[in-house]
Amino acid sequence: MAAARLTPRRYAAAPRLQAAPVRCSTRRWRGTGAARSALDAVQQYWQHALGAVRVRTPDAALNALANGWLIYQVIASRLWGPTAFYQSSGAFGFRDQLQDVMALVHAAPELVREHLLRSASRQFLEGDVQHRWHPPSGKGVRTRIDASSWDGAWYRRAYFDDGSPLGSANNIECEIDSIAQSWSVLSEAADAERARSAMEAVDHRLMHRDRRLIRLLDPPFEISMPTPGYIQGHVPGVRENGGQYTHAAIWATLAFAALGDAERAWELLALLGPVRHAGSAGDIGTYKVEPYVVAGDVCAIAPHAGRGGWTW
Repeated sequence: MAAARLTPRRYAAAPRLQAAPVRCSTRRWRGTGAARSALDAVQQYWQHALGAVRVRTPDAALNALANGWLIYQVIASRLWGPTAFYQSSGAFGFRDQLQDVMALVHAAPELVREHLLRSASRQFLEGDVQHRWHPPSGKGVRTRIDASSWDGAWYRRAYFDDGSPLGSANNIECEIDSIAQSWSVLSEAADAERARSAMEAVDHRLMHRDRRLIRLLDPPFEISMPTPGYIQGHVPGVRENGGQYTHAAIWATLAFAALGDAERAWELLALLGPVRHAGSAGDIGTYKVEPYVVAGDVCAIAPHAGRGGWTW
C-alpha cells in the first residue's frame, strides 16, 4: 500500500492581546521549583482545611470519615465539582448546598461566606427562592415556601394552593415527612410534648433498622392529586420520594440529640455511616456505591432497597 500522504495543516495564531498572559504563566511555572512550590501550597491548603476540626469517638469508622475525609467530599464534589456522575448539569441547589457548606464553618469559612452571598442573590422579595439554577445564565426553578401545623401526633409538611394538607394522617401518600418533625425540635418552636411525639413518629414510621436507612417520608408519592411537583417524578422509594434523603436523615439525628436522646442519636449516626454498608460481600452487593463517602440518598423499596446513590 502506498504510504498515506500527510498534508500540512495551518492554524490561526492566537491574537497578540492574549499572548502576554500566556508568556507570563509560562515564565511563572517554568522549572521544577515553581511546581514544587505550587504542590506545597496545595498540600498546606488541604492540611489546614481538613485538620481544622478533629473528633475522637469510640467509633473508628466515624473518626476516619469526620477527621478530614467528609470535609474533602463537600469541598471537592459539592462546591468545586458539581459535574460528577450523579449531577452532570453543573447547577447549584439552594437547599442542598447551603446544608453542605454548614460543614465548612470552621474548616473553610471563606467558602461559606461566598456561598451564602451566592444563595442570597437567589431569594425573592416574596420570601421564596430559586430552587436550582445554572451559572452563568442563572436559569432555574423557583419554589414557594409553605407553612406547617400540628396534625395530632406529628407536624404536617405543607399545604397545597387549595388548602389541603401534605404530611397528614389523612393523606393516602406522604402521611408523614421527617423534615417537619426534625425542625419542630431544632427550631425550638414546638413544645416539649409535641416535639417528642413528632420524633417518636419518625422512629416508628421512618426508621428502618433492618435496611439501615431513615426514610424522608412515607408512603411515597405515586398517584397523588394535586401533585407535590417534581418529587413525584422519582420512582416510589427513590431519593426524595420516600427513600433516604441523607440531608433530612442528618436533621433527624440532630433532633434526637437536641432532645437529649443520645442513644437514638448515636444509633442514627451509625445507620448513616457508609463504612458499615460494606461489612460483607452481601452488604457491598446491596449498597453498590463507594463506602468511603456519604451517599446523598439510599433506596428504600424492593428491588433496590439499601442501594446508595449520589455519592460524588
